[in-house]
Amino acid sequence: MSGDDFLKVASELFAPYVTGSKPPSEALFRTIVGRAYYAAFHLANEFIEELGFKTSTHGAPPEYLRASNEPIAQRAGDHLATLYEFRSRADYKLRDPRAIGDFTSFRFARDQIERASEVKSLLKQCGVEPIRSRVKTGIEVHRQSGR
Repeated sequence: MSGDDFLKVASELFAPYVTGSKPPSEALFRTIVGRAYYAAFHLANEFIEELGFKTSTHGAPPEYLRASNEPIAQRAGDHLATLYEFRSRADYKLRDPRAIGDFTSFRFARDQIERASEVKSLLKQCGVEPIRSRVKTGIEVHRQSGR
C-alpha cells in the first residue's frame, strides 16, 4: 500500500463525474479530497523518511519541505499544506457554507486530485540529485535550528 494507491482511488471515485452523467455528491467529493490528501501525505512522508528523517505529525512533512529552501520542495510543501486544510474542512466542517460549496463543486474536487498529482511529480523531481541533497541539507539545517 502506498500513497499512489490512494491517488488512484481518488481518481477512480471521481471518474463517473468527469462525463457529467452523475450529479455532484458532497459526501463522495469530501471523500475524494481526503484520499487526495492522504495520497500526497504518504508520498511526502515516504520521501522524507528516505532522506533519513522521521515525522510524527501531519504538519511535519509540509514543514520540512517548506523549510528545505529548495523551491520545488517548497511548492510540494505548500500544496500538501493546502490539501491538509481542505481535508480537515472535508472531515470536520460539515455545516460550513463555504465547505459545502467547495464539496459540491466538480472543479474543486478535480483540482485537489490534480494538486495531489502535482505533489507526486514535485517529489519525484526532488528525488533526483543534486536537488535531493539540497532538500536533505535544508531539512537538516531546519531541524538543527530547533524551529
